[in-house]
Amino acid sequence: DVQMDASSQQIVMAAKNELAPLASRVLGEAKKTVFRDRINESAMANLLTDGLRAAAQTDIALINTGGIRTDFQPGVVTYD
Repeated sequence: DVQMDASSQQIVMAAKNELAPLASRVLGEAKKTVFRDRINESAMANLLTDGLRAAAQTDIALINTGGIRTDFQPGVVTYD
């Protein structure tokens, strides 16, 4: 069994509280499901890579598609 460590839990909760304004911010809206694919090119990977490229103000960006854990479902997209 794994026991919860109170001091570690406090650190995690403090970080969550600090990030709460960012986590609740609306990033956009998906008109339909945006799918991911670990092997082939996908709309999700293209979207995220383009976002990284824009944020870093570079000509190229790379993303580990195995780290994309879920599709965007139709509706509001938040950081959460």
